Amino acid sequence: MKRTPKKWIDYTDWTVEQHIEHLRTNPDYLAYYAKFNPDSIESFIKEYAINKHRDYKNEEYYKDLYESYQTRFLHHAERYLEQILQKKLFNLQCQWRACQIELPLVDIIADFGYWSSNILICPFIPPITEAEIDLCIRFLHESIDWGNCNDCYVEDIWQDYDGFKNQIFVDDHEGEPEAEALKSWNCVELPDLYQFFDTYQGTTHLINLPNIRGEKEKEYADKGSQIGYEERVAESKAKGTYKPHKSEELDEEGNPVPYVYIRDLHSWNASEFIEAVEDERTKDMHKAYDHYSKRNHDLNYEGLKEDLEILQEFDEPIPIEARSDWRIAVRLAAYRFRQKKAAEMLPYVYDSYLLEFDDMEDVDKIIAQRVARFQYEDKYSTYTHLLLEKKEFLDGREALTGKRDFDYLAD
Repeated sequence: MKRTPKKWIDYTDWTVEQHIEHLRTNPDYLAYYAKFNPDSIESFIKEYAINKHRDYKNEEYYKDLYESYQTRFLHHAERYLEQILQKKLFNLQCQWRACQIELPLVDIIADFGYWSSNILICPFIPPITEAEIDLCIRFLHESIDWGNCNDCYVEDIWQDYDGFKNQIFVDDHEGEPEAEALKSWNCVELPDLYQFFDTYQGTTHLINLPNIRGEKEKEYADKGSQIGYEERVAESKAKGTYKPHKSEELDEEGNPVPYVYIRDLHSWNASEFIEAVEDERTKDMHKAYDHYSKRNHDLNYEGLKEDLEILQEFDEPIPIEARSDWRIAVRLAAYRFRQKKAAEMLPYVYDSYLLEFDDMEDVDKIIAQRVARFQYEDKYSTYTHLLLEKKEFLDGREALTGKRDFDYLAD
C-alpha cells in the first residue's frame, strides 16, 4: 500500500506548549496512541515535545553534521583524483625534461610547481581515463597508503623530481659516502600511488630518462640567481642598509661565536642540556615527563584519537587485524576503512570531473581548447613566485648568450 506523505508543517518558531497541544489533539497522533496504555501517553507527550522543540532549534546544526557525515569520504576521493592528475603531470615532466615532448604553458621547470599547486585547472594534462580510475580503486583496495594518511602530503611534493631522484640514488647506493651525504637533505620517497601506477602502467622507466632540459636550465637559473643577488646588494648599498655577510662572527676577544642559539638547543634537544648540567632530581623528573610525553605522542597520538572516532562513528563492520601493538591495529583499520570509502566515492567524483569533457574521443582537441581559454590569475602567490623564477632564468640566459627567450634547446 502506497503511503501518503504527511503535510509539511513549519515548526521553526513553535514553543514547547504549542508542540504539546498539537500532540494532544492531532488525529494522526491520537490514532497512534490508541495501542498504548493511556496512563503513559501524557508523560510521553511532554518529553517528546521538549525534545522536538530542542531538535528544531538545532536543525541546521544536525543537518550540517549529517551532510558532513555523508560527504566526508567524498573529499578523500577527490584527493585521490588529484593524485592521479599529479601522477599524469609528473609523467609529462619526466618526458619534457628528456626532450621527448613539448608542453603548452611550460617554459621552465618551475612551471610544474605552479601547475602542481593548481592541478585541477591545469589545461594540458590528458583527461583521466576510466582505466586509471579502476587502477586507483584497485590501489585503494590492495595497498595501505601510509604516505597520504590524514592528507600529510604537502602540495609541493608531487612534482619534486630532484627529491625523488635523490631518494632513488640513496636507495641504490646504500652505505656509500655520496649516498650518506644526500640523506641529510632533499630526499623524498615516491608517493605510494605513483609506485603502484608505475608498476601496472609500465611507466617506471620515465624517472630514469635523461634530464636534458634540467641540466641546461640550471646553468641559466644559477647565473640569474647570482645577478638577482648582486642587484639586491647594490640596491641596499644605495639605500645605506647593506650589511656584509659574516661567515664567522667573532667576540670581543677574537674568538668564534657559536652558531647555534640556546633557544634552538632548548627547542630541539633539551635532553642534551639536562644531561650535561642539571642535578639528579631534575634529570629524574625529566625522564618521567619524557615517558609521559612519549606515551601520548607515539604513533601520532592525536591521529589515533581521530581514528578511534571514525571507527566508533560508523555502523558497518570494520575488521581489525591482530597486532602486537593495538594502536597500530586501530590505525590500520581506520586507514583501510578510509580507503575503502574513498574507493566507493571515486566513481561519483569521476562523473563530476567528466562534465568538463564533452568529447573524450578527441583528446587533442579538448586540450587545445582548454589551453586556448586558460588565463593565469595573478592573485595566486605561486604565480608571483613563478614570474620571479622566469625572470631569473631570462636574466641568466641573456647574460650568458645574449638571448632573452625560452627557446634554449635551439642553441
